[in-house]
Amino acid sequence: MRSILVVSPESYPSELAKEHTFLGPELPVLADAFDRVVVVPQQLEGARASLPRGVALDETLAHEVRGLTSLQLALHAARTSLVAEDIARRRQLVANPVAMKRLIAFAGRAHHARQWAERWLRGVDPRTRVVFYTYWWGPTTTGFGLAKRKNVKVATRAHGFDLYEERHTPAYLPCRVRSLSVLDALFPDSDKGREYLEAAHGHRLPDCETFRLGTAAPGAVTAPSTDGALRVVSCSMQVPVKRLPLLMSGLAAAGRREPTRRIEWTHFGTGALQPELEAQAVREFPGNVSVRFGGYSTQPDLYRWYASNPVDVFVNVSQSEGTPVSVMEAVSFGIPVLATAVGGNPEIATSRNAVLLSPNPTAEEVATGLLRFTESSTQSTLRPGSVEVWREKYDGARNLGAFVHRLQTLLR
Repeated sequence: MRSILVVSPESYPSELAKEHTFLGPELPVLADAFDRVVVVPQQLEGARASLPRGVALDETLAHEVRGLTSLQLALHAARTSLVAEDIARRRQLVANPVAMKRLIAFAGRAHHARQWAERWLRGVDPRTRVVFYTYWWGPTTTGFGLAKRKNVKVATRAHGFDLYEERHTPAYLPCRVRSLSVLDALFPDSDKGREYLEAAHGHRLPDCETFRLGTAAPGAVTAPSTDGALRVVSCSMQVPVKRLPLLMSGLAAAGRREPTRRIEWTHFGTGALQPELEAQAVREFPGNVSVRFGGYSTQPDLYRWYASNPVDVFVNVSQSEGTPVSVMEAVSFGIPVLATAVGGNPEIATSRNAVLLSPNPTAEEVATGLLRFTESSTQSTLRPGSVEVWREKYDGARNLGAFVHRLQTLLR
């Protein structure tokens, strides 16, 4: 029997899509594993990137979603039992307008995705085996699951904001129980995520297995500084959960402790917080601490930068994480890590390659951690460890092969 894989990311193949780093390498391998691969983005933003041969693009879902109003979402939600089911489980929802708005929007999107999938499946030979694979666990995942019929399976990855309820205010993600009931497979990207799901949902879980993401082999190793400076790199969107102001206060404290040492911080990534961060640098940084905001960088550009510039430590002080792509990229180049012990960070930032901070460190604790990387013994021990951790857990080619094989097993 023929097989079709429907891949539904957030906005890929937009060049600005969060999934660009991973789905780009995934799609050619998926095209070889399935008779037909169709990419169905949920949003349209930015210029379209090219797709590999054998992969089709269907933008009808995204066009329809873009046209949905709040009223239409509410009407869609009213046609499902999703809202009533969640309220029955959490009666306190009705007293929280933010939670109710989130629930209605989710249920409306899920119902719309169900309708879209049912229409799409009418054009597919019922003997054809179909796998719907969503990159993020959200309303589209649930809608596809509700549209299932014989010879149709639904699987999703799960990362951070789509997995951990406490990352939201209020701490609530809609329709988890119903979504789990219609899923065939759920793939968190860290053991921490899998353990979180097991603790929260236990017997309700479908087939749940950790499948880590990974990055391409860099073909180079980044050198440490040789002139006594401490060169620090971070890479993330400039959003509150990344706690960049905390990192900056830590850099300032480190500079005050060692006033004769030059500390150079480079941050890759953009966001609305940049004016505030620039003002904080002027306000807090002593004369021996400097910052360079590198802006948005593609992975090839970032790899070239790592290959040609010394880096002593990569820093992630996030409040919550899945498993950061940025850390995978850094450790592949042999860069040691300073990270908070949250989410999947302890799986990639281990005693072999990192200094791990508490989940909520002070600026002084961050400073102490940073200055550990001025010691030659720290560099000589942790840099080889970063390469080892990457090879064992985050080799993109190996992880992708295992994941694609797992998707194929859903066809059986």
